[in-house]
Amino acid sequence: MSPLKNLFAHNEPGPRFKMAQMAELVAEPGADVRQTAVALRNVVQSRLVENRGFVGSGPTAAQIFALADVATAKIMRTLHLAGVTGRDTLETAKLACYSWTPSNQAEAQHHHPITQAIFDVARHIALGKERVWYFRLDMTFPENRRKVDAILYPHDDPVMPTELPAATVLIRLDILDTLARFMIAEAQADAKPKH
Repeated sequence: MSPLKNLFAHNEPGPRFKMAQMAELVAEPGADVRQTAVALRNVVQSRLVENRGFVGSGPTAAQIFALADVATAKIMRTLHLAGVTGRDTLETAKLACYSWTPSNQAEAQHHHPITQAIFDVARHIALGKERVWYFRLDMTFPENRRKVDAILYPHDDPVMPTELPAATVLIRLDILDTLARFMIAEAQADAKPKH
């Protein structure tokens, strides 16, 4: 499955985070944040999570990440902890977060699918409601070959697989609530009159 549209040429909404900040957001409760940062550096070097540039210059320049990248890093971290390590499987997960594909083209927007999920959570927060999104990775074996599908969906609009998966990894994306609140706070700060 190949992406139809590369969305890295636009400016993603929300604040930017350095690796240490991203690791703090992504680390599971009780985890060593420094070890999480090391694991995330490997994921970023493998291009499974994108960065938005650098702060500073030279060998000490720090990579910066958008909200979409933090959410994708959380998914990659959780998949790793669940034992999912195959490169093609992780690439499928990345595409579900970053690219509009033929299976989700009807919902295509100007931002990544994961960013659209963060926008959706932010809208629900503004209305005083909770909104939970999930990431699901399904593995099937049609005609004796392995097929991997990944999708993001809200809890009240589940997308059912077309065939019964042999294996499924389901991740509740609670991090989207935290990231949506960062987006809201930045929007509110930008809306304040500047003197």
